[in-house]
Amino acid sequence: MPSLATVSAAFLFSVTLAAAKDGQQSSAGVPVPQMYTVQGCFGSLPADATRVTVDTKKVSNAYCSELCSEDKKRVAIIHVNLCYCADTYPPEDSLLDDDKCNSSCPAYPPEACGASEPDAYSVFNTGIKVQVDYNESAAPNPTTSSVVSGSNSTTTVGSVKDTTSASASVSTAADGSDEPSSTPSTSGVPNNAAHRFSTPMGNIARKVQGFFNSGNDRSGSDRTRQAKQDL
Repeated sequence: MPSLATVSAAFLFSVTLAAAKDGQQSSAGVPVPQMYTVQGCFGSLPADATRVTVDTKKVSNAYCSELCSEDKKRVAIIHVNLCYCADTYPPEDSLLDDDKCNSSCPAYPPEACGASEPDAYSVFNTGIKVQVDYNESAAPNPTTSSVVSGSNSTTTVGSVKDTTSASASVSTAADGSDEPSSTPSTSGVPNNAAHRFSTPMGNIARKVQGFFNSGNDRSGSDRTRQAKQDL
């Protein structure tokens, strides 16, 4: 039978879990090289923010921070299920109380990933550079929210860049099918005959052929001499 202490500990643990809320914004910390550190909840994006298109189900503080770090960006910004990268923090005067960022991250609900209505953004230093400036200009909110996975090319959504993927360059044929944009040059097609005789077996075949050719030449010469003698 469980002791009273064990029952009490289990009860306190269950109460703690019940009291815990999802979507909790952590307090800002001191940036550390090669690690992501929360820098606060802000009410706007910096003017240089670039939206990185992602799988929205994977969005979390760590996921977005890692994407921005791989892109050599100093700042990761998360808004519900969207990720942004920048080299500056949002304007300092747009800093909000931490509890304004209260939307649960799709991939890890205990964490806050900004908020909507009103918009709020969870901002992180990615560890690329610990000293980062605040941007004096705020970017307007993006006007679209479409997402795809990967990132290569960029387009503009309002004044916020939207990074999308381009997996391969293809051209559309007249019949509507996708074909590679480049075609092989005829000069690159190998000479099968030359290749065939460049192998060891090809060398032997060439010598045998030469022997018979020389034999045919000798036979022809003998026939010519015999014809002259008959005359």
